[in-house]
This record gives sequence, structure tokens and C-alpha cells, in this order.
Amino acid sequence: MSGAVWVVVAVGVFALVIVAMVVLLVVGRLRGRVPDPDAGPPEFVPHPRGESIPPTGSR
Repeated sequence: MSGAVWVVVAVGVFALVIVAMVVLLVVGRLRGRVPDPDAGPPEFVPHPRGESIPPTGSR
């Protein structure tokens, strides 16, 4: 095969790898947004009504 054919093959393989990575990234993000049906509510919500968190420190 000539050099031009190798360049086209290399660019095609590179493009397929990039497309596969983007698809995996999108699928991973979509799966991450689905809440786990078996998971219950959080164990402890420190300020459920939106109260300010009291400052901590030496002041």
C-alpha cells in the first residue's frame, strides 16, 4: 500500500478511538445521574433547612 493509504488508515483509526472515548464518557455520565434505587436516604443531613453552618475555628 502507498503512503497515502497508510495516512488515511491511521487517521481513521485515530478518529474511531476518539469517537469511542467520547461515547464511553457520555454513557458514564448518563449512568452516573441515575439514582440508585436500592440506596436509601442519606444517613445524616446536618442542615436540612438550609441553615448556615456555624463557623469552626479558634476565633
